[in-house]
Amino acid sequence: RHPGWFARALAAMPAIARDSKRVSRCVDRDPEATRNAYAAIRVDAPDTAALRRRARAHGVTLHDLVVAIMLKTLAPIATGRDTGGHRREIGVASIVNIRKDFGAAAAGAFGQFLASMRIAHAVPAGIGIDALARDVRAITAPIKRQRLYLRTLYGLLFASGAWRFMSTGQRLRFYAK
Repeated sequence: RHPGWFARALAAMPAIARDSKRVSRCVDRDPEATRNAYAAIRVDAPDTAALRRRARAHGVTLHDLVVAIMLKTLAPIATGRDTGGHRREIGVASIVNIRKDFGAAAAGAFGQFLASMRIAHAVPAGIGIDALARDVRAITAPIKRQRLYLRTLYGLLFASGAWRFMSTGQRLRFYAK
């Protein structure tokens, strides 16, 4: 629909590799254990409204505030970040619904129209949620404005091509969480 969006996303691909080198890695206990887990919490309407008000008061989106809360929550358990190495940031990913980017024709189409964006921050000791949310906003705003979340589609394309050349061990670690 808009080749410029995809061209900008493709040009931004090297940034994914560069930025990932600053993010702390989780300890890989057993790469052959392919189990995954999911936990959900329900935030009732009054609490959601309070979060929206707080986000608005600080010039961030609800999404930015929730990502900041996740980063702050992960900080105490993200061990090994402050050991003097270069992997000092915590990274999280967020799913982006991209159906709107494909126009009216996609509105009624069956299928998933999803991409993702990665947000990384050092989360220094003592940073407050509001300041962290503003930092997150500084990261997410250009990604959304320039539609850089579309670069994950190129990442999937690359992965599908590389998959057939990987050993079983490499495949187990390729999308390790």
